[in-house]
Formats: sequence, C-alpha cells, structure tokens
Amino acid sequence: MREALRASWYLLVTSVIGIAWATLLVTLLATGVGTLIIVIGVFVLIATARLVHWVEKEEVERAARFLHTEPPTSASDPALGLTPVTLPARLRYAWTPSTLSGALAGLLRMVTGPLLLTVTVVLWAVPLGLVSTPILLAADLEPTEWTEHIDSVVDVAEWPLAIAMSVVGLLLLPLAAISIQRLATVLASRALALAVSAKPSSDREPAHA
Repeated sequence: MREALRASWYLLVTSVIGIAWATLLVTLLATGVGTLIIVIGVFVLIATARLVHWVEKEEVERAARFLHTEPPTSASDPALGLTPVTLPARLRYAWTPSTLSGALAGLLRMVTGPLLLTVTVVLWAVPLGLVSTPILLAADLEPTEWTEHIDSVVDVAEWPLAIAMSVVGLLLLPLAAISIQRLATVLASRALALAVSAKPSSDREPAHA
C-alpha cells in the first residue's frame, strides 16, 4: 500500500505540474509569437526554449526518483562556445527538433494532465466509496449526499446490501492500488525511455552568425 501511495503522489504531482506547464507554455508561445515583430518575442521564444528543456529535465529526474534509479546522463550542450551572434540565428539555434518535440509534449499535457488526474482520483474513489457505505449508514447520511444516482440503482438503506458493497470495495481496493502502481511505472519508464532515446547533440548544428 505504501508503494501505491507513492505512485498516487507521483501521478498527482505529474498531472498538476503538466496542467500548469501546458498553461504557461501556451501563454509564453502566444506572447512570443505575438511580439515577434517588435523583437521582444525573439527573447521570449528563446527563454521558452530553455524552459522547455528545463521542464523535461525535471520530469526525467522525478521519474528516476520514483523508479529508484539514476537519471540518464544528458549529452554535452554543443551550444557552449558556439552561440550565434544575430537574433534570428539564436532563435533557430534554440528551437531545435528536440525543443519542438518537448514543446508539443508540453502542449499535450493540457489533455493528458486532467485525464491522468481524473483516472487517479477515480481509481481510489470507487473502492473507498463502496467501503464507506456502512459508515454512511451508521452516520445517518442520505445516499444522495455522496452520490446522486445510487438510490436509483440499489437501496442502500438495507444493511446487508451496504455490507456487501463494502466487501466489494475491499476487493477492489488492491486492484486499484495495483492499477495505480502499474500506471505510474509505465509513465515514469516512458519518460526515462524518451530521455535515453533523445540525442540532443545531433539535433543541433553549429550556427553561423
């Protein structure tokens, strides 16, 4: 159960950070593109590119901590000592294929973040809700206070049925814990696999001013 709680924490943190990052990324990209004509947008987009790589690195480190492993060693940055002089060249140098891929992944978190958050909450809420049925009856609570349609499906006013629902919840609880652990493991492993397969050193070519 402890590992399931760790996995739940990892999924919740990942989904919340993903939603926040996607929102910030949309704002930065819109601001950068919108102000590109007055040069300010160039600096915004360059800063956004650096932020994309920082967020990706943080995600990989978080996944490595969850899997109790070391994060993959990133390749050396070929930009060291090769920074272009002109702003257009710097912009092209900042937005490499790996940067575009990271930005696209960040934008997709606008969808995957809420979905991941919903799945995590539902996997715990369903069995815990069933387990708590006798407690709700003992507290003299109406079923409509914790679910709107359950009274149209079953009559939870009967203790035998409430106890049966609680037993079902207890049986589903380990399955929920295993599902959450599997989901978190797959997500973290995918983050590490993408980091290993990425080759930032081949993405960039020395830019000329």
